[in-house]
Amino acid sequence: MNSKTDIIIFGGQSNMVGQSGSLISDKCVEGSFEYRYLTDSIIPLKNPNGEYISIDGTQAKPWAGNGNEDDFLKWHAGIALGGATDGCTNLIPAFCRAYHKSCKREVLAVPAAKGATHARDWLSGTKCYEYLVKKAKGAIAKCENIGNIFFVWFQGENDQVNSTLPKNYEETLTKLKNLLKAELGIQCFGIIRVGRFANDKRDDDIMNSQENVCAKDGDFVMLTRIASSLCEEAGRMNPDAAGHFNAYSLELIGERAGKKLAQIISERNIQNA
Repeated sequence: MNSKTDIIIFGGQSNMVGQSGSLISDKCVEGSFEYRYLTDSIIPLKNPNGEYISIDGTQAKPWAGNGNEDDFLKWHAGIALGGATDGCTNLIPAFCRAYHKSCKREVLAVPAAKGATHARDWLSGTKCYEYLVKKAKGAIAKCENIGNIFFVWFQGENDQVNSTLPKNYEETLTKLKNLLKAELGIQCFGIIRVGRFANDKRDDDIMNSQENVCAKDGDFVMLTRIASSLCEEAGRMNPDAAGHFNAYSLELIGERAGKKLAQIISERNIQNA
């Protein structure tokens, strides 16, 4: 890392964390790095990525996959941020590869997502928000020559199946954006529009809410809508985890979204480097 570096924070739930069921490649991504909170270190970005951070800020163990629902809920309650499930591929390396290739800017990725979360679980006062901010601030402090700071969001499945009202979802995203803008100085809040999870009108409610915030507030940008169409294509999902994309789909989503963010910073002339 010897030129100005754009910090990109990746938030959301399990499709952002990566529950893809396989690892395609563990090759390092050119011009891209990952910040690790637990070791306060910067390492080359590759799959798998992310880290399991407990609500007390220590190393947490991944879910072992055995036990009953109560065991899972207890484990889940003790996690603030998660890493790629079972060491699998997620979208972050493909995103950063496409971004770097398109705009020739170095990237420091900050994975800060957790599976099975509602949008409201990321507001101020929650452990998810606390450690998202702590991790992002750690990356900012560690990075010697910062260019831009962006946030990328891929979430909504829990809000779909639990019938979150569109108005409430939009208000939550706006609150989160404003918090991150004030605390971290993010220059835009990029949305990867969620796919289909409930398979009824509830999906449309959340997708439309994400469209609405982008239309109403220039701080939001829509990065890709491909997730909803991939849900309807054969061979695009993880057969062992309903509603979760497989590795090849996550790489495609990441590639589309990373390329779009590079295009947006060019169009808006966002140039701190």
